[in-house]
Amino acid sequence: MTMIYGLTGAHRTGKTTLAQAVADRLQINFLKTDVSGVLAKLGIDPAADVDFKTRMRAQHAVLDALDAAYGAASADCITDRTPLDAIAYTLADVRRESVVDEAELSAYLARAFDMLNRRFSMVCLVQPGIPLIEEEGKAPATAGYVEHIAQLAAGLVVDDRVSVMARIIASRVVDLSDRVDCVIRAIQDSTRYASELRAGELIH
Repeated sequence: MTMIYGLTGAHRTGKTTLAQAVADRLQINFLKTDVSGVLAKLGIDPAADVDFKTRMRAQHAVLDALDAAYGAASADCITDRTPLDAIAYTLADVRRESVVDEAELSAYLARAFDMLNRRFSMVCLVQPGIPLIEEEGKAPATAGYVEHIAQLAAGLVVDDRVSVMARIIASRVVDLSDRVDCVIRAIQDSTRYASELRAGELIH
C-alpha cells in the first residue's frame, strides 16, 4: 500500500522546502504539486480577490489536479499540499457579505475531506515562523493573511471529519533540521498506528 504523507498550512511557511528535506532524509519521493499552475491555466491571479463562484470553479480544478497527482503515486511519498489547504483558501474567501451557495460549499467540503481520508496516511500542519518572502505568482505574503490561513488550517487538522493521523509543528520550531525531525516522528507514529489498526482488524 502506497503511503502519502502531507504537509498543510499557509503559503510562505516553508512546506515545499520541508517536504523536500524529509523526502531526502527518508529516501522517499517528493510529490510536488502546482496549484499556481492550475490557477494560471484558468486565468486566475492567486493574489487577486475573486467572487465565490469563481473561487469554487478554481478550487474544484485544484482538487482535480491534486487527486490526479495523488492517484499517480506509485511509491511512498510526501507532498507539500493537501485537500485541507484547498479548504482553507476556499473558506478564507467567505466573508459576511459573500454570496455563497451553501449546498455547493457543503459538497465541496465533503469532497475535499473524503479525498484527504482516502489518499493520505498522515497530515502535518506547518505553522508560520520563518521570515515571509514575497514570490511572484503566489498568494500575498502579508503577515495577517498568512496568519488567517494558518488559523483556518489549524482548525481543519482537528476537525472530526479528518480520520487520518494529524500532527502540528509548533510555531517556535523554525530550524529546518528540527522541522524534519518533527515530521519524521509524525510519520513513524502514523506507521505504528496503521500497523496496530491492521492487527486489530485481524484479531476481530
